[in-house]
Amino acid sequence: GTVLGDQNGYGRYTLPITGSIISRPLSIDLEVSDPDTGTTAFDTINITPIEPEVITYVVDPLYGVQYNKAIKGTLPLGGKEVTLTAVPYYFSNAEGGSGSISYNWSINGNTISDGQNVRTRVFRKVGEVFGVSNIALKVLQKNKLLQFTSYNLSIDFLQNQ
Repeated sequence: GTVLGDQNGYGRYTLPITGSIISRPLSIDLEVSDPDTGTTAFDTINITPIEPEVITYVVDPLYGVQYNKAIKGTLPLGGKEVTLTAVPYYFSNAEGGSGSISYNWSINGNTISDGQNVRTRVFRKVGEVFGVSNIALKVLQKNKLLQFTSYNLSIDFLQNQ
């Protein structure tokens, strides 16, 4: 019901919208007109907010991030180590660049506190130890109160590798 007069006009193709603290669906009415012919079109779009999420992928030393294989559940470790990268989706990032997103990793309930706030981590098999380790990741947007998510997976350090 509010006309956004300062955000419309000739050559405008996008509309940045900041919702309320508690996200609710928005209904946006759009009217487009051709200045030469006066032809107009009208449409309404409903936008439903999406919860932020994070997905991890394996980083291959030769091929890079394997975006075609999201890690879910348990990852069997086929070698001595694996590099995982976390990719946040549906987070605001305009207010401070990539440094405004915090990555907190933990393994078997113990925070990995090496002083780094990084989205990529290397997990190594130590000696002849085998078994399953539980990895947890908490991601939050420092500048937005309700933009956070968590992610859990397991790495199976196989005995015969």
